[in-house]
Amino acid sequence: MEKFENIKEIVVKRAKAFIHYVKENWQVSAIAGLSVVLVILVIAVVLPNTQRKIRIKQADSLVMAQVSDIKQVETVNFDQLESTIRKNDKILVAIVDPKDKNYDQFVEILNDKGKMAEFEGTVFFFPILYNVTKVTDFYHLKGGITLIYFENQQEVERISLDNQQEIELYLVDHLNSLIRPSGDELDRINAEKQAEAEKQTTQSTEEEVIDELQNSSTTGQ
Repeated sequence: MEKFENIKEIVVKRAKAFIHYVKENWQVSAIAGLSVVLVILVIAVVLPNTQRKIRIKQADSLVMAQVSDIKQVETVNFDQLESTIRKNDKILVAIVDPKDKNYDQFVEILNDKGKMAEFEGTVFFFPILYNVTKVTDFYHLKGGITLIYFENQQEVERISLDNQQEIELYLVDHLNSLIRPSGDELDRINAEKQAEAEKQTTQSTEEEVIDELQNSSTTGQ
């Protein structure tokens, strides 16, 4: 019993000493407490998010490596799609899900130099690896592979690819059809070309008439 009383007395003394220390050094104690809380927050929130982004970047690099040697393909990092669209007045984007059943076939055709030689433009390759739901909802995606053509940040046309045979036979045709002018745009371009040709013809005719008049005048003298 006496031993218990001694232990109790020691505990009480140390507790009082600790309380006294805290009262005398409350600022230091508060800072220490806040530091502990911040460390816990970093471990619980920031660190997992950072690790996740690192894993996504690593996966991003692996996917990009599959199309990095194709001259008609530009890769877009997981957080740069919107900025890439804003930077380009006209841009063709392939938004693809690497988990899609037709993904391997899609990449295989992109790597087919013979077929891709017929593609006249550039396609920006964007794999969905991060914020999948957000990207899917924002761009109204209904399939794992979607080609979208933008002009001045506005969607002009899109093609969703959900058939392996279609990808194999018509992927390059689809790419070309999206970057080529629409019917109305083509009519406008042709009209401008025709007007320019007529202008040049008229100008040439006028110059010929002037030359002829000058020659006649010289001959008469």
